[in-house]
Amino acid sequence: MAEQISSLILLFSLCAFNAFSQVKDAPATESNLYARTLSACLAKELEDYGKLGTRVDYENRVVERNIHLTDNLPTQFGKIKVEYLDSETLRERYQKTRQEIQVLSMRPMKNEGATLIISIGNYWFSYKKKSYNYGLEGGCTVKFNFDSSQNNFALTKIDLWGI
Repeated sequence: MAEQISSLILLFSLCAFNAFSQVKDAPATESNLYARTLSACLAKELEDYGKLGTRVDYENRVVERNIHLTDNLPTQFGKIKVEYLDSETLRERYQKTRQEIQVLSMRPMKNEGATLIISIGNYWFSYKKKSYNYGLEGGCTVKFNFDSSQNNFALTKIDLWGI
């Protein structure tokens, strides 16, 4: 009986030791590849397109809310503010302004060999005749490869593309 109690105490102490490991997790935005992708794409678009005088405000962006991909992502990336809006909120905003809204739509990651790829589509949203309309304008693709020396995914490429 004493051996069983000793074994249980040892087991619980090992579990507690592992639960309070000395290694700290990276902040959510550094370890979340979707947050890193969004940050990289927003910064690249601001740098490349921000001074062109387009109808897009590159410091205030709208991202389509996706409970699987965008929940818990930051609402600020440097000087760029981000709103996460669902389709109903986009519809309401469109109906108030009657102006198309540029909305970024994050896509699920895919892999090609050792490379992880995340894309974001840039769409113009409108609501007409009881229909949600998304007109594709372009987007951004980010590639990551695992860096074993850093034990992290390294961002290896950012591509902006358009139609």
